[in-house]
Amino acid sequence: MKYLIFLSGENLELAKEEVLALAGKKKCKQHNNIIIVDSEDFNYKRLAYAHKVCQHIFTCKGIHLKKVIIRNDWQKYYQKNFAVNTYKTKLTGLELANIMWNKLKNPKVDLLYAKTKFEFFEIENKVYCGLQLWENVEDFNFRKAHNRPGFSPVSLHPKLARTLVNLSRVKNKMLDPFCGTGGILIEAGLMKIKTIGTDIDKEMLKKAKKNLNYFKLNCLLEQKDAREVNYKVDAIVTDPPYGKSSSLKNTEMKKLIMDFLKNAYKILPKKSYLIMMLPNNLKIKSKFKIKNKIDFFIHKSLTRTIYIMLK
Repeated sequence: MKYLIFLSGENLELAKEEVLALAGKKKCKQHNNIIIVDSEDFNYKRLAYAHKVCQHIFTCKGIHLKKVIIRNDWQKYYQKNFAVNTYKTKLTGLELANIMWNKLKNPKVDLLYAKTKFEFFEIENKVYCGLQLWENVEDFNFRKAHNRPGFSPVSLHPKLARTLVNLSRVKNKMLDPFCGTGGILIEAGLMKIKTIGTDIDKEMLKKAKKNLNYFKLNCLLEQKDAREVNYKVDAIVTDPPYGKSSSLKNTEMKKLIMDFLKNAYKILPKKSYLIMMLPNNLKIKSKFKIKNKIDFFIHKSLTRTIYIMLK
């Protein structure tokens, strides 16, 4: 099926990589915050950095929109009732709906609870039309650090944590060797992924256990040095401590990461991914192939780099 995805605008490169990971693709068509991708196995309901996913119906120039709507067969998409949503199109939703009304048998409009939702997006005189399959209504803020019993001020935003897990393409079991209070483990667990979390800090593990229990999630938690973990997993997703949140100096931090990467390369199977966030001024080398690096702005004194690494 060909999908039309309407991305959120926080970080388009990250949002695109998330789509490609979940769709199992290397390339897609992108126009600003619109992506079109063809996939036979797209677990789009996991997406964090997308607003909506549609079945792609057509793409046309804005000046041809009315003609294309008139000649299109809308009946094959129609179920019970319909609504039309538009974004920056020159024709209004009402104008489009009136044309479609005349192409349907026994049409009904329901603006609030429509079974059939047609979406029209116009960007630079190009119109993208799709049948809505899914809308992202996930309340990530509900799981932010201050709403969890085991609090840490440096925990990742749940939306970002979810995306990191998605980038890993994990199928069965995932490891976070610097798990902290468990933010990444929570997002993975909520997607029914088996998880293992380790940390050198015993107090952090206690908080992680509280948080995982709070969300009724099972996870193997162990106090271990990340350089010595030895588990059979499909992927590693992690956000090592650094900066003000870490007692390590930059040189010590770099050595820790380099040693960890050597160990991670040993335990991961071939064609598996390691997803890691680091300060953007920390340069690393390893046997992993770096598929992409994405800068993620946190605040004026901190930008992190997301490493997408393949064995």
